[in-house]
Amino acid sequence: MRAFRAILNYGPRLMLLRCTLTGFLLALTACGGDPDEPVTYCDVEPIFEQSCVRCHHKDPDFGAPMSLENYADVNIHQAMIKSVVSSGFMPYTMSAIQPPVEPLSSTEKNMIIDWIDSGAPDCE
Repeated sequence: MRAFRAILNYGPRLMLLRCTLTGFLLALTACGGDPDEPVTYCDVEPIFEQSCVRCHHKDPDFGAPMSLENYADVNIHQAMIKSVVSSGFMPYTMSAIQPPVEPLSSTEKNMIIDWIDSGAPDCE
C-alpha cells in the first residue's frame, strides 16, 4: 500500500515532466529540428522581416539599395545577401536607427546561408 501511495504522490510530477518533454520535442521539430528537411523561404522569411525589411522595403530607407520584402526580391539578390550576411556586414548595426538594429545570431546566419546554398527554395 505504501508503494501505491508513493506512485500517486509522484503521478502529477511525472505527468508534468512527460508533457514538458513532449512539448520540447514538438517545438524542436517545428523549428527545423529535422536536419533532413531543406530550409525554405518560409523558414527564413521571419528573419528577413525582423532584421532587414525595416530598411529594405518597397521604398528603401537609410541608404538600402533594394527591397527584400518578398521571395522574388530576396531571390534576385541571393549572392549579395550571402556575402553580407556571412561577413557580418548586414544587418548594419552601426547606424543611428532607433530602435537599434540587432545583429543576426549564428543560427539565423547559418539558416540564411544554408537556404541559399540549397538553391533558395520557395515555400512548399
